[in-house]
Amino acid sequence: IKVNTADAIIETARHLVEKLNEYNPKEKGSKTFRQSTVQKVRDLVGVIRVVNWDNDAVLADAANDLTAAVGNYSAGDLRDDADQRKKVAKKVAKVAKDVETAKKMDRLFAA
Repeated sequence: IKVNTADAIIETARHLVEKLNEYNPKEKGSKTFRQSTVQKVRDLVGVIRVVNWDNDAVLADAANDLTAAVGNYSAGDLRDDADQRKKVAKKVAKVAKDVETAKKMDRLFAA
């Protein structure tokens, strides 16, 4: 379950980062991102907390860091604020990197 959860964190985080970085309000026809993209991160945090029954530090940190990164921002908030969009993308990218590193080092199975 931990490996599957880690994979979901990495995939979901990378997807949000990609969408945040692709968005350019000055470019007509620019790819946008929807509220559902942000909501998927929030939903994932809930799943992480439920499946992390043994309080794995990597998963707990990922849930906390994703919550802190996304906060109460809506997709509209992030579309309207380029600085915040970049900050969120950077924080979420770090979560994906940290979880991927932990997975490669088999830290997800540490007691």
